[in-house]
Amino acid sequence: MQLVVEQLIVVQIKIVQLIVMRLMVEQLIVVQLMIAQLIVMRLMVEQLIVMRLVVEQLIVMRLMVERTLQY
Repeated sequence: MQLVVEQLIVVQIKIVQLIVMRLMVEQLIVVQLMIAQLIVMRLMVEQLIVMRLVVEQLIVMRLMVERTLQY
């Protein structure tokens, strides 16, 4: 009888270990999602930089057109 109780305790300990491992895996998944969010934010910032460069290019083109119209 005591052996069965001890085996049950061992099984319960293993179940708790598995639950802890699952929680650690889920934590890693959360960290990966946070990293992905940061990457998306960086891409959005780079997109804004590209848009600013396009606007500056348009300004340069407008200045060139204005200069050619003056001559």
